[in-house]
This record gives sequence, C-alpha cells and structure tokens, in this order.
Amino acid sequence: MSCPGGAPNVRPLLLRLRASRPQLKRDALAGARKQAEVTMRSILSSIFLSLIAMNLPAPACAQAIVPGTWSGSVTDPSGNAKSVTYSVVRAHDSLSITLSQTSGGPPVSFADIRQVGDSLLFNLAAGRQGARLDCKLTRQPDGGYEGSCTDSGGQHGRMRMVPPAGK
Repeated sequence: MSCPGGAPNVRPLLLRLRASRPQLKRDALAGARKQAEVTMRSILSSIFLSLIAMNLPAPACAQAIVPGTWSGSVTDPSGNAKSVTYSVVRAHDSLSITLSQTSGGPPVSFADIRQVGDSLLFNLAAGRQGARLDCKLTRQPDGGYEGSCTDSGGQHGRMRMVPPAGK
C-alpha cells in the first residue's frame, strides 16, 4: 500500500509487529514495590557502610595524647641526658604540657601545641639563655613520643615522652 505522494504506508506493518508480542498487564502495585526495593537497598547500603566505618582505624583525634604524668628524658646537643617528667593536662579542646626536671629547676611550659596525625608539634623556651626550641615528636608503637628539638642556630636535642603506666 502506498499513500498519496508515493511514501509507503508502514503503519499496518508496525501494528502487526506489536500485535505479535504478548501484552503485559499493568500491575497497580509495581510502582510501590519498586520504591520499597530502592528503599531497602538504601537501608542495607547504609548499614553496610556503617559496619565498614566501625572497623576503620581510629582518627588521629581519638589517639590523642593521654592526660597524666609522663616520664622521659631530654638530651642536649652535647649528648647530656636528663630525666624529666611531663605533666599533660587536657581541658576541652586545649592541651597543656609542662616539663619538669627530676633533679629540680623551674618547670618549662610547652607553647603552640598541635597534634597532626602521629606527630606532636610544639615550641618551648628552654635552650641556651631561654632560646626558643621548635620540637617535633613522633608517636612510637609503645604509645610514647620521641623526636628532636631545634634552636635558631640549628643545634639539635632529643626528647622522649613515656606515657603513664597502664595508658
């Protein structure tokens, strides 16, 4: 069959092809079932992600330095080591650390204390004639911190902090 103007009429062919396919009945609840399936997938995905998150390592803030009296040592650039104690106090979001020599002497407070990952960064005025020292200590497997302090002249000293027993 042709339409006026010479173009073939393909409508009967399309109707025959469509008629040969089985007709699908509309399910009135199909939309609700689909929505319930999507909602259930979302819930299961959320539970799965929550379980994974619980097994991840604790963030650095959860591994924060514990309060209490720490022991340790300070070694000057000449290699002379002294036993010291560290008083660590945590109040809200701030951290305070004071170093005291076991042999006596005035205590020295740490300034600008920051924990960045496994590093403890701070300044203190304890070098020659009270020179400012920039210190970086790294967390050790035993929970303590160890690292170096450097003065403006490039002199390096070492510092070790051992956590309180049982912490």
